[in-house]
Amino acid sequence: MSNMKLVGVAKEVAENYRETLATLTFNNKIVINTLTEIAKENMKYASVVVGVIEERLRKVESDKMLPLMYLIDSICKNHGGPYKELFQQNLVSNFAYIFQQVNEKALSKKDKTKATQVRGLLYKLRLTWGDRYQVFTDQKLYQLDKKIRTIDPAWPVTVPKDRPQTGVPSTKIHVNPAFVGKTPPIELPKVDEDETEKMRAELLRKEKELIQLKQQQIDMQIQEYKQKMAQTAKPEESSNTVVSTTTSEPSTNKHPKKVRNSGEISSTLFSIKS
Repeated sequence: MSNMKLVGVAKEVAENYRETLATLTFNNKIVINTLTEIAKENMKYASVVVGVIEERLRKVESDKMLPLMYLIDSICKNHGGPYKELFQQNLVSNFAYIFQQVNEKALSKKDKTKATQVRGLLYKLRLTWGDRYQVFTDQKLYQLDKKIRTIDPAWPVTVPKDRPQTGVPSTKIHVNPAFVGKTPPIELPKVDEDETEKMRAELLRKEKELIQLKQQQIDMQIQEYKQKMAQTAKPEESSNTVVSTTTSEPSTNKHPKKVRNSGEISSTLFSIKS
């Protein structure tokens, strides 16, 4: 993707999508749904969107790779082609890259435990791609399984099943010679280029508005979290105030003690005078 020189609308689509994609730093459902819908609106530039996602997949830290795979899963399941075909081209290498990176970056015992959990989540995700789901072809998933088996010998390999061919219509077409050559040519309506550019500009404007709206939702969630943290800090401040007031009480007992001493002195002087 980085080697491709994009121009015009394709370049603008890539830049806008890349900007929103940068906010996907953890498994955030709101951001994933937003990016999925933007991918739908830019179906004409599906190859550009796929290139931006795969480009980021190779640049981010290992703990940010799984959300990108969830995004790929969401786009393919919600919008199908051409995204399924495009993501399937590098599916094996991308999946294997994430699977290997999460383990190589794990140095401490805690990180290794987390890496094991991520690999488990990748396996669960892979199970939703084949069989009756048919997100990706059985043959491609078989290649994926064999690749991961070279990294982790415990990874199961699913052999593609021979799908029944019953009910498949014949590819032979029967043509009535009496109608050959008599079908009038179909005239396609001419598309105004200026009108097309206007539609593209309107689409990009709506896309930016959607991004801003989703960003506001994220900011509101962050603000609510900060307010909750501030409220939990208030009881600690009030408890400190109570402690400071109670510690000042012993100083009030000094004055009565002085009055009692002066009374004792006055009684002594009275006894001497008498």
